[in-house]
Amino acid sequence: MFQRTAITSLLVLGLTTAALHGQDQPQAEKDEEKFFTVGDKAPALDIEHWVIGDKVAEFEEGKVYIVEFWATWCPPCRASMPHLTELQQKYKDYGLTIIGVSDESLDVINEFLEKDHPQLNKPWREVVQYRLTTDPDGSVYKDYFYAAGQQGIPTSFIVGKTGEIEWIGHPMSMDKPLESVINDTWDRETFRATWEQQQAPIREQMRAQRALRAAMEAEDWDRVLALLDKQIEKSQNALRPRMQKFELLLSAMNRPDEGYAFGEELAKDEWDNPMLLNAMAWFVVDEPGIETRNLDFAMKLAKRANELTQEQDASIIDTVARVYFEKGDLKEAIRLQKKAVELAPEQMAEYLKQTLKEYEEQAKQQG
Repeated sequence: MFQRTAITSLLVLGLTTAALHGQDQPQAEKDEEKFFTVGDKAPALDIEHWVIGDKVAEFEEGKVYIVEFWATWCPPCRASMPHLTELQQKYKDYGLTIIGVSDESLDVINEFLEKDHPQLNKPWREVVQYRLTTDPDGSVYKDYFYAAGQQGIPTSFIVGKTGEIEWIGHPMSMDKPLESVINDTWDRETFRATWEQQQAPIREQMRAQRALRAAMEAEDWDRVLALLDKQIEKSQNALRPRMQKFELLLSAMNRPDEGYAFGEELAKDEWDNPMLLNAMAWFVVDEPGIETRNLDFAMKLAKRANELTQEQDASIIDTVARVYFEKGDLKEAIRLQKKAVELAPEQMAEYLKQTLKEYEEQAKQQG
């Protein structure tokens, strides 16, 4: 079957760039109330590969540094790179050192650097005129990015002349703060107050997720439900914790009566959201941990999603076909799967063809 539940969930639930990055975010500190922040001493850079430029062994007093987190797959990161080069050249005589940090493999970085910038018509290795590194074990990400509770790249940290963090944010927004830090006119405390206020709800969410993870690892399901209900109550957009609750009730907790009753409420509230309805239906028919599959429930949601998309979304049609297959209606499953293959883009179509072949072989076996 074409496994696109995770892809759908990313669209529906709006997961962070860090999550898309394929990383499980570690705890910021053993004391979960403590986050790395503006004014803290910048940790030493334990970087494995210095790809462009010499190694920075330590932050020298009186000099300014930018530690910028990026990745080759990240379009905003690539868009920021020429500007970072401009800043490095502008302030090179003022003791500025910019250090880009990825956590990809050295081969991936080198391959990227040999490719041409699409507008500048020269290799990325020539575009980047500042220190560029990669740290595959993620130690610098842990010390800076995750410790500060950050969730999306690119993110830059300005390390000031005293070796302390002066500013954190998107590299395309740091021109004025950087100029002030270099000219000794930066008001760190005012920025810190604003920063802490902005980060407070994000940090609260991270703490809630850590508590939820701990409860799940302990299989303390009553606490898991209590924590999710608290998130649902406090969240402006409660889709993510509601979907988590629905999935856990059906799978890990094996409480089908509660799970489908909650699923009915969620589906009713999101009756015009085809991606969510489709994700719920697919979870019911595909998740290995579910012991009780309510195929009528899945069919209702999948058909509604198909209706909302005018029967033109291949992934949704694939879900409807799957439900028919599970219900034993192979003729209708095959008909719909053929339509899904016709509508799907090339890469997806190859997966859907494999599923169609399975349906057709099953039909032959049944005569």
